[in-house]
Amino acid sequence: MSHEPTPDQLSTWLKQQLGFLREELRSELRSELQAGAAAAGPATPIEPRGRGRTALICSADPAFTTELSQVLKQLGHKTERTGTEMAASARLSRREVSVVVVGPTLEEGTPEGLLNRLSRLPSDRRRATFVVAVRDGVRAADAGIAFMMGANLVMTPADLPRFSELLAEGSEDRDDFYHVFESTLEEVGG
Repeated sequence: MSHEPTPDQLSTWLKQQLGFLREELRSELRSELQAGAAAAGPATPIEPRGRGRTALICSADPAFTTELSQVLKQLGHKTERTGTEMAASARLSRREVSVVVVGPTLEEGTPEGLLNRLSRLPSDRRRATFVVAVRDGVRAADAGIAFMMGANLVMTPADLPRFSELLAEGSEDRDDFYHVFESTLEEVGG
């Protein structure tokens, strides 16, 4: 006769296995974070009113692009515009930009494709770039949606009049996050 474990024994065994896996993952994550932080160096904070900063606006809508460009110029950014995923990717591969705004539509390619390309930038470049995704049907500054989209901030086209305020709040949140992130790395020996 074979002895089958009771549900309590199975539960205990599974909890132990999960505990071992959790510790193993934590150890691997610490190692990867330490290696990534050493390679990337400190995060570059975004300054919404920074001088000499460049913003890239990616949108097929000329009215949206023009209005957003005016707001960003008031915040001290030089602005560049593109309507295609490939042109934006080429621009981002040549130079760093401090802000990238991905509009709801592109002339060629998709906003999602561009956001995916942005997420594949080297970690130091991605951390130095504040990404804003503009979509219909999202709640402005929803951190969960922004994270899932690979952006720092989400907003709707209707939120454009509040862009300065949302950008300032979003950059402050990002800076707070990276402060905690870097402090944690130091605590674990990074």
